[in-house]
Parts: sequence; C-alpha cells; structure tokens
Amino acid sequence: DGTIRFYDSRVWKLLASISNDSSNNNDTHHKHKHNKSSKNNSKLHWNTVCCDSLKIVSGSSNGLISIWDSHSKEQYNLFQAHSPSHGIYHVNIINNHIVSCSGDKLIKFW
Repeated sequence: DGTIRFYDSRVWKLLASISNDSSNNNDTHHKHKHNKSSKNNSKLHWNTVCCDSLKIVSGSSNGLISIWDSHSKEQYNLFQAHSPSHGIYHVNIINNHIVSCSGDKLIKFW
C-alpha cells in the first residue's frame, strides 16, 4: 500500500508511518513530497528500506530513492537512482553512503 511503518519491536506497537496515500489523514502518518519530474509517483511500492540513527532510506519499484530524517520522519530527498523499468532491489547505508542495486545490473554508491 506504499506505507512504511515503524514499530517498537519490544511490544510490536505502531509508532509512526510514512505514507504516500493522500486519502489517509491519521496523525501518525507523514506524507512524503512527490518529485514532480518523476512519472507514476502517485502510488509507489517501496521494495526495500533501511535506516541508521540519522536517516531512513527506501528504494521503490520505479527506481526512486527516498530519504527521510529518522527523528522527524520528514522526507528531505527523493531522486531517480535507477531505471524506472527495473526498480530497486536493495538499499543499504554503509559508512554514511547509500548503496543501491537494481535489475539494471548496476550497484550505485551515493
């Protein structure tokens, strides 16, 4: 459904979520900003998500990488990382760099 949810893993309580569904007005939801130059942003399917103490990084089915602040859950970057036709299979944070891989057979460091 295009939503990233944050749980307290000790008790499996929903703490917050990030959604790109504009019909949901729940106070725990934070809408991310859409990149107007990207096609088909209205419903993104997040393939992969990782985080560290500063940021949350997700890779989408249409090749976008989105970065949120871990504390405020506000999105501060969205960019086309890989071909929209291949999507992103995995993202990770290594030594403060974002690493992504995709069906386009590329591994990229950001």
